[in-house]
Amino acid sequence: MIPIAFQHVSVCGMPIKTNEDAATPRLRDAFARAERDGRRLAVKVRTLAFALIALWLLIGVPSVTILHPLGLIVLFMVLGILPLALARAGFNQWWIAFLFVALDSVLLVFTLFFPNPLVAEHFPLPVYLRFDWFVYFFVLLAFNALSYSPLLVLWSGITGAAAWSVGMWWLTAKAETLPFRPLTSGGSVSVDERLAAILDPAYVNLDKWEQSVVVLTLVAIILAAAVWRARKLVEIQVDAERARTNLARYFSPNIVERLTESEARLADVSRQKVAVLFADIVGFTALSEDLEPERVVELLRGFHSRMATTVFSYDGTVDKFIGDAVMATFGTPRPSPDDAGRALRCAVTMAEEIERWNRKRAARGAFPIQVGIGLHYGDVVVGNIGDDRQLEYTVIGDTVNVASRLEKLTRELDSVIVVSDDVIQAARSEKSGSNRVLSRFNRHTGQSVIRGRHAAVPIWTFDRPTKAMAS
Repeated sequence: MIPIAFQHVSVCGMPIKTNEDAATPRLRDAFARAERDGRRLAVKVRTLAFALIALWLLIGVPSVTILHPLGLIVLFMVLGILPLALARAGFNQWWIAFLFVALDSVLLVFTLFFPNPLVAEHFPLPVYLRFDWFVYFFVLLAFNALSYSPLLVLWSGITGAAAWSVGMWWLTAKAETLPFRPLTSGGSVSVDERLAAILDPAYVNLDKWEQSVVVLTLVAIILAAAVWRARKLVEIQVDAERARTNLARYFSPNIVERLTESEARLADVSRQKVAVLFADIVGFTALSEDLEPERVVELLRGFHSRMATTVFSYDGTVDKFIGDAVMATFGTPRPSPDDAGRALRCAVTMAEEIERWNRKRAARGAFPIQVGIGLHYGDVVVGNIGDDRQLEYTVIGDTVNVASRLEKLTRELDSVIVVSDDVIQAARSEKSGSNRVLSRFNRHTGQSVIRGRHAAVPIWTFDRPTKAMAS
């Protein structure tokens, strides 16, 4: 997860916000769409459920008395479909969903407290309450849980408990009922008296009513909390992925992984062996003088994109873009046993990619470009040399300087790639499957003195891909 304290980084002095507030308008809109989709799903599920109940009644009760429950089933279907119809008609107020949830509870209470008028004889009404029809409130609660709205879930439980309580109050107010508390009446009533009350057809269990209301409310709270938690997890994940995506626009994937692991590790400084690569457009200054600024930017973007993609494909890190140059490292933030070999293969693939790009450019009449690539392998210091406001995670040391000067040496030697003998020897010792690439490099026999170095540096060169492939 992105550390909360790590909120900003910067590239070239430009701050980049990476941990934005999750409750952005776009995210709120996404949740609103999810709620609408959830309500549509709930309507489909409840419509199917009520249709199955209707089918069960038609098969199991082949009598005219089923017209009453069938009519109630149709009303429940209408209460589910009508809010969607109103939304499609443009009447999409937030309170509509809450109104119809309350109407669901009212209709269910009516269904449970007013028996079928088409039935000739009925039990006393309190007897019907012993059939545990209250569980249907949990079915309505489950439907509303599909809405992905914690408030709607909580509202469903509250209105269900309230509607059931009003119905029980109306029932117990009738003179022919016997409200009683069989469990909490205590020692003031004997067991025989409690049994007699329970067996009385007018008996209404007040303990069960209170228990039902409390359980329904608790389940609603738990479901609402679960839905809320699910939403928060989505927000956290979206926030983390957005931060990761923002970082990935400026840093290599392996650097992004390190940045997102722990802020404390950003301050770590280590000395390790790393392969450093520089790639530069040959004669870019002269080229840019003859181009419009927009064309220069387009050229740079095309070059940087191709080079960065190649570096990433070999698990390298794009350390920075310096004008028309690209600096990449292999072995950061953690060294691997094949860093030198991967760097060599990356350099060759870069040269081949430029050749492919030039063929495309020639097809549309654009001028070709040439690239120079320098590569060295050695000790560097790796770490963050910036501060809390401006992150500069990079490598420094003589290895970097040598790699840059090897890239400049490509002009003098008319080679697309110049690498140090340190890279070649390291790649050979790695046994990483780089033999085929190594065979394409030629040891330079002349003296190669690099500025800042007193002794000559043994180097190897790589001809342009068209020459190498022809041979």
